[in-house]
Amino acid sequence: MIKYQLICEMTHEFEGWFQTSTAFDEQNNAGFVTCPVCDSAKIRRALMTPNIASPKRRRDPVTIEAPPQISAAPSTAHGAATSSPQKPVPTSPPKAAMTA
Repeated sequence: MIKYQLICEMTHEFEGWFQTSTAFDEQNNAGFVTCPVCDSAKIRRALMTPNIASPKRRRDPVTIEAPPQISAAPSTAHGAATSSPQKPVPTSPPKAAMTA
């Protein structure tokens, strides 16, 4: 939606909302846009200042932190077997320890 500041031939100012600039032109040319004060159909767009955020109106910048990384473990749902390389766990002491 576009908000226009409008002015009639009698210099009454008012605003209008339109889907596009073409929609304003079409409605204005057809005489559908009229002044709410004097009902004049001779309407034009008034000069408008751009909507720029001044330092007073700006908000502090928002910092968005990334979520922590979670390592995805293989799924074992529905009986799916997974194999991951693991070091074998010794079941008996090393031979050098037995001779000491």
